[in-house]
Formats: sequence, structure tokens, C-alpha cells
Amino acid sequence: MILIYSEEITSRLDYISKVIFKQILRTEIALTTNPAYFLKSELPKINYSNNKFGDEIYIKPHGLLLKTGVEYVDIKPVKYDNETYFLESSIDSILPFDPFSAAFYLVTRFEEYLETDFDKFGRFQASKSILSKFNLVKKPVVNIWADLIAKEIEKKYPGFLFPKRKFEFISTIDIDNAWAFLHK
Repeated sequence: MILIYSEEITSRLDYISKVIFKQILRTEIALTTNPAYFLKSELPKINYSNNKFGDEIYIKPHGLLLKTGVEYVDIKPVKYDNETYFLESSIDSILPFDPFSAAFYLVTRFEEYLETDFDKFGRFQASKSILSKFNLVKKPVVNIWADLIAKEIEKKYPGFLFPKRKFEFISTIDIDNAWAFLHK
């Protein structure tokens, strides 16, 4: 189990934490707003707040997960490990960008709610997406960010290992459609 401390637990933080840790990394999480409990805990832990306590895994929030509603987010590129990311964090964070806020932005398709320039059929244009602008559209960036967090956790807590994920392709055939015109 991973313990995540935040000054405020919002539905956005709860949601994206579950996506990253439960769905992608396949591990349990607990969220807390109690700094004393966080500091005393022996669990692998992440401090996702504006205050760094000490030598913990620290990610300073960008601020998107603390807001409610849909409003414009100023997206500036952040270079890290020869890639371009966005939603800047701070120098003392383990990553120079906030992977929780950035993942939330992508998974919820946040930018599509803000767009006003649609194609002639009223659709969001993929060419206007942040992934297209930063040349990340063909990469599983949320999974990559989850792996970056996992590597930092395993480095800080060598006894903690995430379950190995494996790719499995299951080909299916819609058989009922093949018989749709039988006896008609």
C-alpha cells in the first residue's frame, strides 16, 4: 500500500490516484490529510502538498486538482529526460512536472471542455490537443508517468515492488452479427 498525503483530498485527487495506482500500477493506496500520521507511517509514501517535510517522495501540486469546475489552464512545456511534459511542479519535487494533475488533464479530456473551435461536424480537433502540440500523441504518457512514480517509490523503498504488468491481446469476433441476416 502507498500512503499519499495532501493538505486537501479532493474528488479529482482521489480519482487520479486510483487511476495511477490501482488501475495502472495495481497497488492499493490510502489518502490522508493528517501530517502526523503521514510522518509516523512506515508505508511507502508520497507527499503531494505545498509543504515538504523532509526526505520523503515529494511532488508539489500544480493546483489543478484543488480546483472545482472547468476553467482555462495555462499549459507551458516542461522538459524532462528528453521529453516534453506539462503542468510544472517545483525544483524540489521528484519530477519537474505534476504527474497527477497532468494525468487528470489527459484522462478526463479536460481540454475538450474548453475548446470553442470545432470542426464542421462539431468535433474536437485532435490537432489542437496538448498531446499533438508536444508530439506525445503516439505515446502512453499516463502509463509512462505512472512508471516514473513507481521507479521513484522503488528507489526510495527498495523492499516495495509493484506487481509486474503484462500485455495481453484478446482478439474477439462479433459472432451474433455474422448471423444477423439468417432466415431473413
